[in-house]
Amino acid sequence: VAVRSDRLKLRGDGAAGGARPVVVRAVEYQGTVVQVSVTPAGAADTQWTVTVPDHEFDAAPLAAGDPAFVSWAPSEAHALL
Repeated sequence: VAVRSDRLKLRGDGAAGGARPVVVRAVEYQGTVVQVSVTPAGAADTQWTVTVPDHEFDAAPLAAGDPAFVSWAPSEAHALL
């Protein structure tokens, strides 16, 4: 499955339905957005990138090592064949 990084939702305050637990690995400020690198629970060799608008990140900032949750709308997932 592929999901655009700007369509992923990142939360540090609890899992919404269907959210996957992750650990934050790095936070990169890029002007109007923040790129957050995360590792899914149980998949240390995998890394996802979540692009978060800076105002959303500033409202609920995360740091490397923080637990969090990633989710996406089913319509945003695209099967890789």
